[in-house]
Amino acid sequence: MRRGAFTLIEVMAVVVVMGLLACATAWTMAGTARRGNRDLARSRLVFADRLARVAGSRTGQRSTLDIDLDKQTITRTLTDTDGREVDRQTVTLPEGQRVERVLTVEQPDESWVFADDGVVHADESGVVEIVYSRHGRSPSYAVLLSTGDEKQWVVFSGLTGQTDTQTDDKTVKNIFSLLATGRADAD
Repeated sequence: MRRGAFTLIEVMAVVVVMGLLACATAWTMAGTARRGNRDLARSRLVFADRLARVAGSRTGQRSTLDIDLDKQTITRTLTDTDGREVDRQTVTLPEGQRVERVLTVEQPDESWVFADDGVVHADESGVVEIVYSRHGRSPSYAVLLSTGDEKQWVVFSGLTGQTDTQTDDKTVKNIFSLLATGRADAD
């Protein structure tokens, strides 16, 4: 004779199924949170660049963006014509996000040679200073953001301040080869 209650095996099966559903939900949410942090890191980097451009063009003073690869901070500094610091703002990256590398064309070095007659500098430690003119222009540069095994380049156009996101190292290499050499036929 059977009663209207559940057996121990039936209860255990329900607990296992609920556990599997909870794990699947947590796995999905972790991926969403990681993508959200990556997008937040990119947004903070773009914000710092735009703030440096606007600060320089509106005040007519020297504006710099210091990207500290060791401390993982981005600092915008505004200085007056006498070289005194007028304003400073520091942006930190979300947890789990890192700036791995910064590419510039203006600081020749042998750390990353792309073409025979042009050199692109790749900083992987220390502080990289991006200097903005009174008109809000800077040299073009690229920042490699990483989240564990995911990497994303954020490329900044110095003249206009437009940004582009790339995941392919070769594309970024080609962009900076063109900038370094001024040739249209770079790899």
